[in-house]
Amino acid sequence: MSSLQFWGLEHSSRQFFSSIAVAQGISYLIENICFLIFIRYSKSVVKIRLEFSRCFLEDWGVWFRLAIPGIIMVSMEWTLFEIGQWVAGSLGAHELSVQTVLTMIDAVSYSLLPYGIGSATGIRVGQYLGAGDAAGPRTAFSVALLVMCELLIFIKPS
Repeated sequence: MSSLQFWGLEHSSRQFFSSIAVAQGISYLIENICFLIFIRYSKSVVKIRLEFSRCFLEDWGVWFRLAIPGIIMVSMEWTLFEIGQWVAGSLGAHELSVQTVLTMIDAVSYSLLPYGIGSATGIRVGQYLGAGDAAGPRTAFSVALLVMCELLIFIKPS
């Protein structure tokens, strides 16, 4: 369906890149509408259909106090990365190749171990909290901190 939308928009508007975005947006909209219709009228989801309650509107202050610093951290990371890439574009060919290698080393060293251990720890803490275990999150955090300290000792540059 998306390819038909793209073809129609591309041939009618002659704007290649904007028609890709419009076709993708229309495709997502149609997908969501079909999914909502399926949920509403399907007999296979009757067991999990819940009654509407307003209790989800409570305690938004706690969520925003946690969310706003996280949003600021992520947006600062993205902004600084984009500024670094923009500045790297003004370098020469040799300097740009060095910048690319450094960016890839940074991405691999961040994504490979620390991000994976952090994600696994977050999942484990969530499982403990969901089970009602009060000592579990502290244990998971301690193990993750110990693993990260050992990695820093063994992987430190010579």
